[in-house]
Amino acid sequence: MQAAAQPSIPLDDRALFRSLCEMIVPRTLLANKLPPEGGLEGYHHSSCQPWEDAFQLLMAIEVLRLDAQGLHQMRIPDDRLGGHIGQLDLQETHLLELALSVFVGIFGLHDDLPQTRYPFELPTKYDKVSVELEAAGYLSRAARLCQWTEKISPAMVENSIWSSSGICFDDQFQAEVSTLAERILTHMPGAMRAGLAGLSQTGSLECLLFSNGKLGGWLDKARDPKLASMHFPPNWRKAIIVQLALKRGAS
Repeated sequence: MQAAAQPSIPLDDRALFRSLCEMIVPRTLLANKLPPEGGLEGYHHSSCQPWEDAFQLLMAIEVLRLDAQGLHQMRIPDDRLGGHIGQLDLQETHLLELALSVFVGIFGLHDDLPQTRYPFELPTKYDKVSVELEAAGYLSRAARLCQWTEKISPAMVENSIWSSSGICFDDQFQAEVSTLAERILTHMPGAMRAGLAGLSQTGSLECLLFSNGKLGGWLDKARDPKLASMHFPPNWRKAIIVQLALKRGAS
């Protein structure tokens, strides 16, 4: 009995896979090369998920191999790496899923790839891969703005960037911070609010808000009891400074 034929992988997916690898491979090698002072040569990843998955991908596309010491070494010379990646031909769809997850994990969590569900501008270094992402249906574009489609959701969820219900955690955080900034402005003592308008540096703004430990009383009143955590969001101080500066400028 003849084995069932494997479904054909779309050309757009094949091109996207190569573009993703072109970004993932050099970034992974640069970030995980063992320091020369350690006396060992090769590559070793941390336990952080994006890097573990990245090494799995680099093994699968035959860029890395394991040596007898359990360290990863290059399988091909550096001067042939670009040509090797350019000739990659996607044979299994799970490798594209892995590459998408690694790309989102590395560049979304450790670089400047936007995570938001809202439209955004992409930094120019993503120009090439964005064309392939759009062609394969993971990204939509209107003029200069891009937006993730639902197709990217599994990679975002895998990296805990979006929730399983499709909520972007960073969007949620920014909304909570904006609400908190409004409440801080409402509860801020009048003299302090008057001084706020004359500040030109965000560092001065931070000093005004947080240098006096006795200010905690009115800050506590600004806390929104409807926030799920019942606490200020993570990194709230820096984010509040940015929001207050924006709101001050708009007032």
